[in-house]
Amino acid sequence: MAVKRRAEREISEREKVVKKMRGEEDDDPLVELKLCTENIILAGIIKKKLTNSDLDHLSRVILPGKQVRNYVLPFLYPAELDEVERGNGRGGLMVRVKDLDTDTIHWLSFKKWESSGSYKLGLSWIQDFVKRRNLHKDDEIVMFWVDDDSTRRGFFFSVVKRFYPPPDPSLCEFAREFLSLSPLTPDYNSAWKERCSSIDDYLAVRN
Repeated sequence: MAVKRRAEREISEREKVVKKMRGEEDDDPLVELKLCTENIILAGIIKKKLTNSDLDHLSRVILPGKQVRNYVLPFLYPAELDEVERGNGRGGLMVRVKDLDTDTIHWLSFKKWESSGSYKLGLSWIQDFVKRRNLHKDDEIVMFWVDDDSTRRGFFFSVVKRFYPPPDPSLCEFAREFLSLSPLTPDYNSAWKERCSSIDDYLAVRN
């Protein structure tokens, strides 16, 4: 048993070294927790910081091409890959997307964006994700493809970091003008120090 644990640690350390050489970050602890809850083992995680174009009327989110090619496309059937890469005159491959945060199932279209070499998830992206989850620019999401069970085959989605914009300056001005904080409670020791003329007096009071 001890030999097995040592071997597992060595494998884990080697994986960390490889990640560091590739410039990849360790997986987000929150995502790892969700994966454990769902009993999921996956090839890799697609990370994306949302931009304005992911949130507007175009109704699609752009996924990094390299990550999709590494972590999703190898697990598609030939007919599915053909729909994603070429579209066959249609809107792409319809894929199941589970929101890990809300435990809900959605369906989006998945296809290659020819002009950039990236990939996009569309159709009801705005309604089912942007509006429903109140997503904003610079929020960070992760997505990954699960292929171990036909009943849940598809993308899994999670919001891992929210971007909170700075407060409205007008509200700050209002607070400065009309709101006031309670006065600070004087420090007990400091008050006695000010009343004592010498350190000996101070020590006498303390004792």
